[in-house]
Amino acid sequence: MGAPLLHAGNQITCVHGGQGEVIFTNFRVSTRGNYFMTVADTVSFAGCPGTPPPAQLVCVIAQYAMPATRVFICGQPALLQSSIATATPTGTPAVTAPAPPASFVGGM
Repeated sequence: MGAPLLHAGNQITCVHGGQGEVIFTNFRVSTRGNYFMTVADTVSFAGCPGTPPPAQLVCVIAQYAMPATRVFICGQPALLQSSIATATPTGTPAVTAPAPPASFVGGM
């Protein structure tokens, strides 16, 4: 069985504790009012305390890699809970918490 799709119900944080908010490009496909995420979406962070001195970098945005290979939303590859996000400019990973199970799309 494949990994669940990421959507607005997933909580995304940087490794320093900053809260992520998704900047969506998909406003057509959702589950329970939560839009699904695609590789074209970006995560913006607020409240990141940053890396320790002397660098003192703060996570600003994150971009996901490793999207689904067979699931597309509005022409863009969908993101899975197994997809990896990297924060810029720190280069640290973003943490994606699992969301409550979403409804499956499609019929039997």
